Amino acid sequence: MLVQGGVRLLRSRAAGCRRPMPVPARIAVGVLCGKGETDEALRIITRCLADSHVHTVLPLFPHAPSKCRGKYLFFPPAGDNRRGAARTEILRVMCRLTDTDIVVLLDDDTLPDSDYFSVLASLDPTQKPCLYTGRLENADGTRCWDACSFDKGNPVVVPYDFVDHPKWSEDLYFSGPQHIFNREGAILGASLGYPDLSYGEDTQFCRNFRQAGGELVLITSISARLLHQHNPPNQPSLVW
Repeated sequence: MLVQGGVRLLRSRAAGCRRPMPVPARIAVGVLCGKGETDEALRIITRCLADSHVHTVLPLFPHAPSKCRGKYLFFPPAGDNRRGAARTEILRVMCRLTDTDIVVLLDDDTLPDSDYFSVLASLDPTQKPCLYTGRLENADGTRCWDACSFDKGNPVVVPYDFVDHPKWSEDLYFSGPQHIFNREGAILGASLGYPDLSYGEDTQFCRNFRQAGGELVLITSISARLLHQHNPPNQPSLVW
């Protein structure tokens, strides 16, 4: 398979993350609240709204909310899994926000750390379409699925320092709980759309994004934590 886009690793703010311009990037956040107004979803929304670097928080609900005030998207539930269609819907709407440099898509149980948005606000601007992600922790503090690839046909998390190694980079993908785009990346992602699959829509989306010329960038200086425990990821062999 020919992969057109690249893979990049940003290890710290000092290693190329600082935005040289005096004005920080303008950030909008979409939160996919597939289960409705859960306590976890409202906690994520509140955290994002409280951050001075975020100018818009746009939750997507399967029904009209009663507790969450302000702007929101309504996406009717369906009998089958609609995660891909929901992600496409919210990304396309957020592309209409003209005062936005960075678009962040979070699942409704993915809580950003306190300096998450300040780091994103200092990213170097680029005209290349980029899809970013950061480290993702499980509820117990261990690593969860974030930067992933395949080892002998099985999905695994990739050692952070080796995401750009040829063994992992060709099939690298970022799991869906935190997809972050610069403006050019959001426009490209919205034009491609997430596949409406029952499983693996993030894997296929990342593959399509790179084939269309986008770049995948891991920022190790940001992290988010899942609010309830998920299945632990498969670990790769460190010998190859």
